[in-house]
Amino acid sequence: MIRGKIKRYQRQYAHELALSGEVDAVVIWHCPKVPIVPILVPLEERPILEEAHASHYKYMDWDLMHADEKEEGDDTVKVQPGEVRKPKRRDKSIPLPQPERLGGFYARVSLELFGKLRNLSPRWGITVKIVVAPNFMTQEEEKEMEEYHAARREVEMEIDVREAANREKEEMEARIIAEKEHKERRMATYARAIDPEAGVERYRKVNVHITQGALWNSYDQPSTLNDEVAPLPCTCLHRAAGI
Repeated sequence: MIRGKIKRYQRQYAHELALSGEVDAVVIWHCPKVPIVPILVPLEERPILEEAHASHYKYMDWDLMHADEKEEGDDTVKVQPGEVRKPKRRDKSIPLPQPERLGGFYARVSLELFGKLRNLSPRWGITVKIVVAPNFMTQEEEKEMEEYHAARREVEMEIDVREAANREKEEMEARIIAEKEHKERRMATYARAIDPEAGVERYRKVNVHITQGALWNSYDQPSTLNDEVAPLPCTCLHRAAGI
C-alpha cells in the first residue's frame, strides 16, 4: 500500500515536472577534511549556480557525509541522540570506512539551467545528477490518478464531517456543563440572599418550587406540593432578599 502511494506520487511529480519543463536534480561537490584551494569561476558563470541554489529544497545531510564511523562500545566519544554505530569488529587492523565528505543541494531547475550546470560541471569540479526525470503520464495513468484523487477527496470529506460532528458534540457537552455550573452559582446566590449564614446546603433544604409564576417556600413547612402551603409571590421573596 505504501509502495503504491510512493509510485503514484513519483509518477505525478514526474508529470508535473514535464508540464513545467523542469527536472529534479542534485548538485554535489567534494568537501575534504583538509582545506583545499577554492575553484575560481568567471563572473558570468556565477549567476548559473546562484540561480540553481535559489531553487533548492534540501541540502545534503552534513552529519551523514562528514561524521566519522564509530563502533558500539566506543566510550571515547559520547553517543549522540539518534546516532547509529557499527557493530564491533573482530579484526581491529581493518580501518573503518571513511565518510564520503560530500556537500551539495537538491533543486528543481529548468531543463535549460540543468544543461548549463552539466556543461560547467567539469570545470567547476561538481557533479550534477538527475533525481526525478520529467515524464508525462499515459491516458490510463491519468485516469487512474483522477480516480485515486476522487476517492481520496471523498474520504477526506467524510473525515471532515466526522470531526465537525465531534466538535459540535464537545461544544454541546461543554455548554451543558457551563449551564449546570451557572445554575449552581445562582442557587448559591439565592441561598446567601435568603440567609447569608445558611449556605447552599441549607438552601437546598428550603425546597423552593416555582409553579405558575408563584414561588413556593416550604422551609419549616410540609415538604411536598400535595400539602396545603400558601404560595409566596416571587416579588415578596425578592424584596425580603434585598434583590
